[in-house]
Amino acid sequence: MALSVEQWHKRFEEQSRWTAPLRAFLFSQCGIDNSNEILEVGCGTGAVTRTLHTDSQLHLTGIDLQLDRVHYATAQDSVSRYTCANALELPFPSGHFDIVYCHYFFLWLGDRAKDALGEMKRVTRKGGAIVAIAEPDHLARLDYPAELEELGRLQTRSLARQGACVDMGRKLPGLFAQSGLEDIRFGQSGFQNNVGTLPGWFGSEWTTYREDLHEDLTPADLDQLESIDQEAWLSGMRVLTIPTFYAIGIKH
Repeated sequence: MALSVEQWHKRFEEQSRWTAPLRAFLFSQCGIDNSNEILEVGCGTGAVTRTLHTDSQLHLTGIDLQLDRVHYATAQDSVSRYTCANALELPFPSGHFDIVYCHYFFLWLGDRAKDALGEMKRVTRKGGAIVAIAEPDHLARLDYPAELEELGRLQTRSLARQGACVDMGRKLPGLFAQSGLEDIRFGQSGFQNNVGTLPGWFGSEWTTYREDLHEDLTPADLDQLESIDQEAWLSGMRVLTIPTFYAIGIKH
């Protein structure tokens, strides 16, 4: 059964918490204190855009292709402006925004990512910044203990089946370089877990697993894997890493 928009919002909020320290660092590098117009491309339910409300000078805009997510974002956030639009044809004049960013977005575009980045560059002012905050590289995923390696392989295969570019993370620096942006910087986000406890995102993660893997595994198989996963976290044995890259570029 497909996830509801409320379930997606919960998932997006979890992802937003993962990258909160990194976003603060990246936006400080972009000069957000001297910015006015900010655009998020692929904003989903507005989980990230809403976190910028603390800076009242900002005019925040988010676009997403899925209308139900735009409606949800608008209902939850009366400060920002949300529009249903295609990232390949942004409905904004050239040079309008000081910062244009995306969050777990390019992986869903594959070969079209370069066209979306071109549009993001078009609507950014000269001297403005384009930021890709989080693009994972699922082909470099590591699962431990060994009983959970198949879970990672199936998840990666499911994402590819859904149209995701599962190695977008490693392609991100080249994507920015080929776009003609300058002063490009990239790196990987850090992630910290506590040993012997379930991470707060465990339930959200398994809601996503069950949605993604229902064609590959029976409910009983999924129950068993979830139990193994939970036990591994609680015993301190669990390791789960998906290298996730960021990049910043300046339009000149």
